[in-house]
Amino acid sequence: MKKIGLLTREKIVEEIQRRLQDAEACFFVNFSKTNAFFLNMLRNDLRKNNASSFVSKNS
Repeated sequence: MKKIGLLTREKIVEEIQRRLQDAEACFFVNFSKTNAFFLNMLRNDLRKNNASSFVSKNS
């Protein structure tokens, strides 16, 4: 039986792979020390342009 943490990481990897296969472009960004207001503005702008973001912990 697999541990919950391993199952969670596998699901995250599957989601990232699915999104990358469907994507026209991809950007990796370091959001450390970025405030919530800026991230919400970014997400709103992305939505307006039919784009999305995916944030994952680096572990």
